[in-house]
Amino acid sequence: MFLAAAPSWAVNKCTLADGRVVYQDASCGNEVKSTEAVKTWVSNGIEPGARSRSSRDVAPNLKLAGPAQAKGLLDLYRRWADADRLARTTGRIALAGPVANLQSLQREAEAVVVPECLFPASKALTTLITKSTEAIIEFMGKQEIKNMVYEIVDKPKLIPEFENAVSTARCG
Repeated sequence: MFLAAAPSWAVNKCTLADGRVVYQDASCGNEVKSTEAVKTWVSNGIEPGARSRSSRDVAPNLKLAGPAQAKGLLDLYRRWADADRLARTTGRIALAGPVANLQSLQREAEAVVVPECLFPASKALTTLITKSTEAIIEFMGKQEIKNMVYEIVDKPKLIPEFENAVSTARCG
């Protein structure tokens, strides 16, 4: 159901010289028999190829501020943003190190102790880090659906949820 509202983009269908078919974001290169652009998702009411404000545009606000008690959460959020960006730009074969770092941040998020005024922010951050880590682990195992759900559904919901919970927290 979420795919009906997803942005549209295309991947390349590459037919290799030996007849195998490979789908990839990058262009196919010179060693292929044929190349075809394949649309993967088309959103309702948006012209194919058009970009609207979408989940792919959601990025962490690394200058986010909150009450003094949120310093630990904000530091963890910034470290997660850096680790997530690194993992998402790392080749599948080399993801072991970045995933280990994300798992460490996940354990840290699960163990963090915050005052009651920051419970919603802590819960949102823990969920964000957990879903991010799980999506990359699934990607490593070539199970990309969880990564798509994370990018299209979870990330655009959880980043603003955390940022709003921190910036509006009233800790006395």
